[in-house]
Amino acid sequence: MPRGRGSSVSTHEKLNVDAAVDSDKDNSRHKRSAYLLLGLFILFLHGSWSVYRMQFANLPLPLGAEQAGKRGFSEASALKHVKYLTGLGPHPVGSDALDLAVQYVYAEAEKIKKTAHWDVDVQVELFHTDIGANRLAGGLFKGKTLLYSDLKHVILRIVPKYLPEAEENLILVSSHIDTVSTTEGAGDCSSCVGVMLEMARGVAQWAHGFKSGVLFLFNTGEEEGLDGAHSFITQWEIHPFSGRVHDLFTEIMLSFAIVTIM
Repeated sequence: MPRGRGSSVSTHEKLNVDAAVDSDKDNSRHKRSAYLLLGLFILFLHGSWSVYRMQFANLPLPLGAEQAGKRGFSEASALKHVKYLTGLGPHPVGSDALDLAVQYVYAEAEKIKKTAHWDVDVQVELFHTDIGANRLAGGLFKGKTLLYSDLKHVILRIVPKYLPEAEENLILVSSHIDTVSTTEGAGDCSSCVGVMLEMARGVAQWAHGFKSGVLFLFNTGEEEGLDGAHSFITQWEIHPFSGRVHDLFTEIMLSFAIVTIM
């Protein structure tokens, strides 16, 4: 009997020791988990701060119109154009809102013409397209033919006044004014239009030193299947601004526009 009681006590003490060891292991495990979570949280904060610093903190501050001057790029002015266009609401092809948007862009182009450098020739036109057929070569509607007529494009041509050959060598910068029927189109593509208008204002002050002219095309009908670009390209030969376009920058898209404006 004594031997049995001693064995029972020894076993009981061993169980207590094992339980204490297991408890210490659990506590150690919990501490490691807490430290791991804390480390991951610190790593997340550091990574977020690094991304913010690289993308935003190191960017130049946006300039107002007075700070940018005649030849600089004013993000505030570009943003003003974006706010006006988006304030019209959705402006798809055929809508009254699109007519207002086209009138606004045309009016701003006329302002650029009036304030251009005296050695720079600026021409502005509201280009009405003829009837056309656009056969789609790819995408969801490949093989389909789209018909369009009387699309309105604002064309702003800027060339050095005393360099005739510049008129025959034009750099085309293009984007579209129209939007889909469900959105105001800040990113697609009023931001592009705003950037182009402000870019054109600056170019009109610098172009007397250019070897080529620059043609800014603000087209409509893009959301219908690139009808705007198609109508301009196919009807370019009959246009009074006709020249040889040696570089084509079509559809300045969202990423560039946002980086510039922000």
